[in-house]
Amino acid sequence: AGPEEAAPPPAGGGPEVPATVEALFGSLPQRFRSDRAGDWSAVFHFDLAGADEPRWTVAISGGTCTVSRGHVGTPDCTVRMPAATYVGIETGSLNPQVAFMTGKIKVSDISRMMRYVKVFRPIRPR
Repeated sequence: AGPEEAAPPPAGGGPEVPATVEALFGSLPQRFRSDRAGDWSAVFHFDLAGADEPRWTVAISGGTCTVSRGHVGTPDCTVRMPAATYVGIETGSLNPQVAFMTGKIKVSDISRMMRYVKVFRPIRPR
């Protein structure tokens, strides 16, 4: 197979991202909407059962987003779910409300998680 060419994202859409846990977390800084985050600061720890790299930290502060492998710092919110659930939600093939209501997602702080989802553009899966 030859090299892949990335098509430009549609107007208002997020980048095209491979549907892997690593690629999805890696895309968060590019999908971050600082205009929606304002001066909000929060640290999120993700535990994704079944992922090659199950632990991730997403830190939002000063209008920026940083992603780290493993758990870094003290979390304001901890999110636990199977890796396949995370990929399904990020790629749009799984409704996050249904996943939450059926117990596939465990979130320690619902209000922070609700704000979290509003500060990222959706992706276009490859």
